[in-house]
Amino acid sequence: MQSAVTAVRNKEMGYKRASKMFEVPRATLKDYVKSGLPIENVGAKKIGRPTILPTEIEDKLVEYCQQMESHYYGLTSDDVRHMAFQLAIQNNLHHPFKGGAAGKKWLRLFLKRHPALSMRHPENLSMARVKGFTKANVDTFFNVLEPQLEKVNYDPVKVFNVDETGISVVQHKARKIIATKGKKEVQNLSSAERGATVTVVTCMSAAGQYVPPLLIFPQNGKRNF
Repeated sequence: MQSAVTAVRNKEMGYKRASKMFEVPRATLKDYVKSGLPIENVGAKKIGRPTILPTEIEDKLVEYCQQMESHYYGLTSDDVRHMAFQLAIQNNLHHPFKGGAAGKKWLRLFLKRHPALSMRHPENLSMARVKGFTKANVDTFFNVLEPQLEKVNYDPVKVFNVDETGISVVQHKARKIIATKGKKEVQNLSSAERGATVTVVTCMSAAGQYVPPLLIFPQNGKRNF
């Protein structure tokens, strides 16, 4: 950007040619040329209207969103909009927010300014699983698994994985939350299961061989095998 501004100010080329040669937006280039900023400050200061929440407050809000998501209590878009309103009030900032929350446009621009965040659909995770996932339990699991793999000489045909999942007869779709962009697994703490659940058990070997799935249906409050 500095090279483009220098070229235009020295009348070595016009806006169109400088924008194309240095691969910078023409409108932004015009703003910098007309701003009169010293060339060393070009690009250091943002051109345009200032954000409603100062940069340091937005950075703390980003950090809080990531912390909450990492602890399985991800914030929804409504949560962040209400927090933005409260932050503006607590810091005596002039704002256009109405109805106790920032607008959807503010949220869209907020996410655009902070590409580390994105809207994601989390997977529900029970409290029991959260408490059970400890280093001691993981170490115990692999201490038991290793000898068993050695017995079959790590043959993929003899290594099977069994997993189960519950399909509730009452579907509950999790709302999107704000999470770290690019993260593979996004989870949200859920309440205890309610209603009837159909259990599906699947089994497949590391070589690709599979056992037909087993469905367990509830009947009169009990599972019917």
